[in-house]
Amino acid sequence: MCNSVRDDDHNEADRWSTVGTQARSGVTRQTIIDSAVDLFGERGFGGTGLIDIIERSGLTKGAFYYHFRTKESVAAAIIDDANRVIAEAMSATLATTSPMLENLITAAFVVTDLNERTKLVRVGNMLRQSLIQVSPAATESFNDDRGSLLAASFSQAIAEGDLRDDINPEAVGYTAWAAMLGSRILSDATGIDVITGTENVLRVILAGAVAEQSRQYCDQFIARMAQRYAQADKLVSSSAP
Repeated sequence: MCNSVRDDDHNEADRWSTVGTQARSGVTRQTIIDSAVDLFGERGFGGTGLIDIIERSGLTKGAFYYHFRTKESVAAAIIDDANRVIAEAMSATLATTSPMLENLITAAFVVTDLNERTKLVRVGNMLRQSLIQVSPAATESFNDDRGSLLAASFSQAIAEGDLRDDINPEAVGYTAWAAMLGSRILSDATGIDVITGTENVLRVILAGAVAEQSRQYCDQFIARMAQRYAQADKLVSSSAP
């Protein structure tokens, strides 16, 4: 009986030791990611060396190499993490009980806001653009379920009567995705206000897709969301040191 108790104690200790090791490993990985995000944001991919990331993280080389072997693998992890944040935000917004047309408009502003105010997402997008010609991670990050998710959402908006029933939801979803991506890249390059850009993209794309009876409501909802996020940006700017 005593041996059985001791065995159970050892098993429990081993289990918690494993949990602790996994938790520490996760913290170490996140430390590396956070340090690399800061450095890539400050210096760009080309201006950041692998040793720079190790030194900024404050970890040993052994701890670093347990998780990543190259600077490119760190960048790939950042791209993946950023993509996951965007995908989760989009899915959560599109899954609410509001009319799907409202959800689609809201999702566009939510993603725009993430791109502007979340460092991980902003740097992940920068890395994706920088590495698209040289890293599979950059190109593969576009091969997610976003296109099919948008197509399904536009199909639902058609079924709810807010979009015309003669439009192709796959084509409209692809066009919306491409236009939003292009608008963000153009904003990064030129400094054009991203909220205004998002509002303009939505108005142009939805102008030919919205059912006549929903047109006024759609225009008003776009304007309301643009105003809400523009005000949020001003509050953030005014509170910045």
